[in-house]
Amino acid sequence: MDKVRRNTVNQKKGTMKVTDAHRENLKKELEIIQKMRRDTMKNLPRELSTHLNEGGLHFMKDEMIEFVRKADNHTRKFTVSRVFKRNPSSFLNSVFASVYGSEELFDIFVSSLKSIGVSGYDQLIVRAVYQELLKKLCRTRVKSFMQGLREQDLETDKVCDADSSLRDKLKGYVMTS
Repeated sequence: MDKVRRNTVNQKKGTMKVTDAHRENLKKELEIIQKMRRDTMKNLPRELSTHLNEGGLHFMKDEMIEFVRKADNHTRKFTVSRVFKRNPSSFLNSVFASVYGSEELFDIFVSSLKSIGVSGYDQLIVRAVYQELLKKLCRTRVKSFMQGLREQDLETDKVCDADSSLRDKLKGYVMTS
């Protein structure tokens, strides 16, 4: 989330060209994202802190946990097989639209930002950070849900998609005859 913004602001090769006004907005969004990130890893378990820098994993400050929990609970409400069966091609979009429409969740996000000292930013910039963060949370929850569906299919002796993850490839199963 922050790497793309940082590269775009620094005009690295391969990033999109943006106007000066848009670049300023991206800088402000990047400031908010960096303020949400945990500075010290002292309170984390040793296993997490040793592997933290692998893959660009960052942890949020404790004040943001309430928002993340509420967002995850909202996403769980809409990540159900009934919704998936109704429209599988736009499942992720429908989950995101349902969660993004919650003003209560946005209010919790704004209050969490205020508790870490982030204030005075334009509403559109705060909305953009909120939207990107929700997209990441929704994608994570939907990916977990889809993995569960694949595992259910494997238990019922169905063949999984060719485009499966390494975990699916490593997991073996025996078809009964």
